[in-house]
Amino acid sequence: MLGHVTATGNLTLQAAGISQQNASNFSVAGTSVLSADSTHDISMNQAGNVWGGSVSVTSARDVSLRSSAGLATGAITAQRDLTLTAAGDVSQSGVWSVQGTTTVNAGSGQVSLNQSGNALTGALSITGGAVDVSSTSALLLGQVNATSLQVQASGGVSQQNATALTVSGTTSLTADATHDVLLGQAGNSLTGTITVGTVRDLTLANTGALQLGSLSVNRHLSLSATGAISQSAAWNVGGTSQFTSTSGSVTVDRSDNSLAGAVSLSGTQASVRTSG
Repeated sequence: MLGHVTATGNLTLQAAGISQQNASNFSVAGTSVLSADSTHDISMNQAGNVWGGSVSVTSARDVSLRSSAGLATGAITAQRDLTLTAAGDVSQSGVWSVQGTTTVNAGSGQVSLNQSGNALTGALSITGGAVDVSSTSALLLGQVNATSLQVQASGGVSQQNATALTVSGTTSLTADATHDVLLGQAGNSLTGTITVGTVRDLTLANTGALQLGSLSVNRHLSLSATGAISQSAAWNVGGTSQFTSTSGSVTVDRSDNSLAGAVSLSGTQASVRTSG
């Protein structure tokens, strides 16, 4: 167990497990490289820690890191869970490989997890300002609170049961033509415009109005909201489309829409238009 540590340069720690004494602080001016073994944890979660350079974890079971300012990370490998807490921006310059859950709390800071090789097997939960996440594998979202959200996962995007996405600004979602974006939890609150790049199937549920920009859906589209459903750009849907508003209108009436399959809808009033 470590007490107070001050390093004016770089820090390298390697042990079976690494932990930090209560009320102790780490102050590292340079980069930090931490390594445990796959059956022991790295727990560096005291609120006063200052990491001047990037922090990398080459191996550990559970990883918990905390910073009194922003937190820049390099590559991280965790056999189970990863927890990051910072009072500023959280970013990465290396790939994260996490077998369990990933929880990032940056307060109002930005969260930029845009290394395309990220492999986050368990649910990803984030609190932050602008949030940007990329992954070459499937991405399971947990609780998300953000001012804007951008997610790109070629393996598809889904949502853990009984969680909610709360985004006060815009949301951008992209998978690929053979994978889905399925964000169907009723507690979602996506306030700004939602744009969706190429996906196979798309399911979105929202508390309140649901406003969408451009959509490109190879198969089926399902939208449900307690408020109105509307669009600000063309939608291209190769299969069926289902629109459900429990207390608002459905307005999908752009002349450049292409809704190839059957359209089902429910709302206080509806207007739908398609060129295909």
